[in-house]
Amino acid sequence: MVWAKKKGGTTSSYFMSFIREAMAQEDANNRRPGKTAKELEAMRIRIGVLESELREKNTLIAQLQAEKERMVLEDKAQDLVELPARLIKVLQENSPVGDKMLLMLLGFGPDDIEMRDALTKQLEILEGNGMLRRGRNGWSWIK
Repeated sequence: MVWAKKKGGTTSSYFMSFIREAMAQEDANNRRPGKTAKELEAMRIRIGVLESELREKNTLIAQLQAEKERMVLEDKAQDLVELPARLIKVLQENSPVGDKMLLMLLGFGPDDIEMRDALTKQLEILEGNGMLRRGRNGWSWIK
């Protein structure tokens, strides 16, 4: 073959040198697995540490979300407790008053469904007790 002659040898000697080089390269690569095993073990340890940190952070997030929900519920409960007194005051000062204006005067948005429902119940209770009535212009305080 032409390339064997250029190298100054026979084809078989060229192939043998090529095979020896490939084997030497493979031996060099085979010596590396010890290093790879150490790297792999270090990565496993790092993954374990990261998983542990992730669990701790997920626990903290869950605790913070629970605390936030508790605080929101406390705020809502406080609003519900204060609602009758504020409602009576608003009705006495602004009679008659429509539903939308009543929500606005009480500081609630039209999208606050829980407070709208609570307000509706309070209005029904006050109306049932004869303290107010609903007319075409809205709610009017009677007593």
